[in-house]
Amino acid sequence: MKSANKSSVEKLRKILFEEDSKKIDSFVGELERLKEQIGDQESLIEVLEPVIADLLNRKIADSKDEMAAALAPVMGDAIRTQISEAKDDMVDALYPVIGQTIRKSVSESMKNLVTTVNRRIDQALSGPILATRLKSTITGVSKGELVLKDALPFKIDEIFLIHKESGLLIAHASSVENQSSMDKDLVSGMLTAIRDFVSEVFNAKQKQDLEEIQYGDSKILLDFGRYSYFAFVISGVEPTDFREDIEKLSHKLFNRYHKKLRNFDGDMTEFGDITNPMKAFIVQINQEHALKTAGETKSYFKYIGGFLVSILLIIALWSWLPGFLRNLNMQKKIRTQVQNVVDYDISALDFDVDNSWLTVSGTVSSMDVRSRIDSVLSERDDYKGYTLDLDIEDRISSKRYIQENIEKQLSGIKFPGKRPIFIIEDDIVTIEGEVADLETKRRISHRVSDVRGVHMIINNLQQNESLNSSMEIKQFLKTHTIFFDVNNFEISAKDTVLLNEIITAMKANDSCKLLVKGYSDNTSSVDYNMLLSKNRADKIHDYLRLNGLSDEKLEVSYHGETDPLASNSSEEGRARNRRVEFDIIQER
Repeated sequence: MKSANKSSVEKLRKILFEEDSKKIDSFVGELERLKEQIGDQESLIEVLEPVIADLLNRKIADSKDEMAAALAPVMGDAIRTQISEAKDDMVDALYPVIGQTIRKSVSESMKNLVTTVNRRIDQALSGPILATRLKSTITGVSKGELVLKDALPFKIDEIFLIHKESGLLIAHASSVENQSSMDKDLVSGMLTAIRDFVSEVFNAKQKQDLEEIQYGDSKILLDFGRYSYFAFVISGVEPTDFREDIEKLSHKLFNRYHKKLRNFDGDMTEFGDITNPMKAFIVQINQEHALKTAGETKSYFKYIGGFLVSILLIIALWSWLPGFLRNLNMQKKIRTQVQNVVDYDISALDFDVDNSWLTVSGTVSSMDVRSRIDSVLSERDDYKGYTLDLDIEDRISSKRYIQENIEKQLSGIKFPGKRPIFIIEDDIVTIEGEVADLETKRRISHRVSDVRGVHMIINNLQQNESLNSSMEIKQFLKTHTIFFDVNNFEISAKDTVLLNEIITAMKANDSCKLLVKGYSDNTSSVDYNMLLSKNRADKIHDYLRLNGLSDEKLEVSYHGETDPLASNSSEEGRARNRRVEFDIIQER
């Protein structure tokens, strides 16, 4: 009975729990399978990959900036580590992508470069084309090179110093401050990857280093050393001597840091001050090129100015030369004819033809020679007229000749009493007598000085009414100034007349002190003009002192080209500025 009941219970349990047992067995099997998947990482990745991929796609689509900020440090470190530890693997992995990218980038860069060059050349050619051709002709540089140089000015933008083996950035210098947004380490790593990539793909047989990378208007020049290499980012047309400058910088830094570069283990603190010479190099090269470009621009205008001046000189010479040659030929013919007729050596005479007017000047021995020359010239008709400016030797040295001409010069001057006495000794004339005023005394001296053969005048004429007050002397000095020729400080015979009058007036009034002021024009340097004014004032001072005025009554000042009486833009104005003035500076 018990056995039958037990069997019945089992049947009933089986009926009631059979379906649940199957489910439990299924759950247990599924749980075991999940445990196996969790324990097997590869299987777990296969299960989660679709879910994670879908999640990342949604996250990237919804929050691109957040995902970029989150992944950038991880990806950057991963790329740098991969580049540093497995360059060959990186080259193999990137080759399918980078190869196509480089070809496309090179193609696009070339197109952009051609477009930019064409645009800038068009802009350069829109300027003074004739001037560019002229500059090219003068300097020997091709027109294309000059235009391209103007269109693409040179500049260093960046310098990277990169460890050769590891690809780590050792130092960086820029022409622009605060380049914080640039990931310089990533740049150095990519440059190393590109260098290795190109070396592996294109130079597998030759084992050569990549020297430059061109993109757009800029270029990266790579200069390799034993332990490191430089990357120079430049823009514009590279100067012909820039590679030499690079070599100098490379040698300088290698000599200073070669031990540290050889033992480099990633510690950047060993190179704390290496950026200073790199920055100095950027500043120096950029400034030198800017100054050179400015100098070339100035030279460019010099070329234009020189060319125009040359053209004007050629035109002037072309218009002047025929007339000069005609005058020269006429002078030769006239001189020959006169020499053939006149029995006298005329080699010292000057025959000058100006606008078909002949002037003969010099000295002849007698009036007979002068008359014969006059007779020959009067018979010619190949010039408009002539002037004989001839001195006669036996009359110039004659006391009678000088006396006769003094009398002619003094005709019209009235004297209060007896006429002055003129004592003639060779070329020195001493005047004795009495006149009414100082002005008459000056007029007599001036007229006597115009007589040929008179080289020095001693004027001892006495005034009936002398200048008694300092005010009268000061007023007299304001109206009397001594003028000089260009670069000259010698005193003429006319000047001595005025100076003698000043000496007489100053001796008559002990309360006055005379100031002698020297000046010049502005045709020379400031220092030379000051020296010239000093020589003029000192010359006058010495004459006054040697002829009776004591040092206590004299003072001298020099003013150079300052305080001109007239404008220095004309010869007439400059002649008035080459002078010595007088003034009263002290009264006792």
